[in-house]
Amino acid sequence: MISVVIPALNEEQTVGDVVRGVKGALAQSGMTAEVIVVDGGSTDATTRQAEVAGARVLRYPGMGKGWCVRQGMKAARGETLVLMDSDGQDVPSELPGLVRALSSSGADFVSGSRFLGTFLDRGIAPIDRWGNRALTGLANTLNRTRLSDINASYRAIRMGALAGISWDFMEFEIESEMILKAVRSGLQVLEVPVTRERRLGGVRKFTKVRQGLRILRTILQVSLFWGPEGRNRPDGPGSPSPPRA
Repeated sequence: MISVVIPALNEEQTVGDVVRGVKGALAQSGMTAEVIVVDGGSTDATTRQAEVAGARVLRYPGMGKGWCVRQGMKAARGETLVLMDSDGQDVPSELPGLVRALSSSGADFVSGSRFLGTFLDRGIAPIDRWGNRALTGLANTLNRTRLSDINASYRAIRMGALAGISWDFMEFEIESEMILKAVRSGLQVLEVPVTRERRLGGVRKFTKVRQGLRILRTILQVSLFWGPEGRNRPDGPGSPSPPRA
C-alpha cells in the first residue's frame, strides 16, 4: 500500500482537489493508497475539505510543516511513502510516475526535481530559484553529490529504507534534511523530473529569510556532523522529538 502524507495549513481552496487528484490518479493506475492530511492548525475549512475529499486528517495546531510530516510518517501504514504539498503546486497526476520510478529503478528514495522538470507560469520566483540553486550547490560541495533540487517537496520513498534514521526537522528544512540524510546513509537516491504549478490558492507560508537560514543550518549540520551512526538512535522513522525553536 502507498501512504500519501500531505501537510496543510489554511489551504481550503486547494486541499480537496489535491486529495481527489491523488486518489483518482492512483486508482486509474491500479494502486492502493491511503491519503493522510496533517493539519497544522488551520482556521479555515481545510480539515473539512480534506475529509470530504476522502483523506484521513490529523490535527496538530501550532506545529510547523516538518513536525506535521513526521506525525504523518508515524501514522502511515504503507510500504511506500509519498510526500507532497497541499497548495496545488505538486501535480497529482504525476504521482504514479514517482511510484513506478521507485519500483522500476530499485532506488530507495525518488525525489521529484523541479529543476530537471518544468516550472509553469509563476511556479517559482526568481529569488527562490537562485536561493535554491545556491543551497543545492553548497550541499553538493559538502557531500560530493550531484543533486539538482534538495528542497523538492514531491517524493516517493521506501518506508523500510528509513528505519532507524532520526529526524530533527520542524519546518521547511524537512526536504533538505531528508535527502541529505538519505544520501549519507547510503540509500540509493534518484531524481526524476516533475512539473511545478503556480500556487493555486491560499497564502504562502515560507518566509525567505527565516526558512532560508534554517535550511542553511540544516545543510551544515547534516553535512558536517551527521553520520550513518545516527540511524541507530531509538527514535525511528517519523518518531517525533520534543518541539524546539
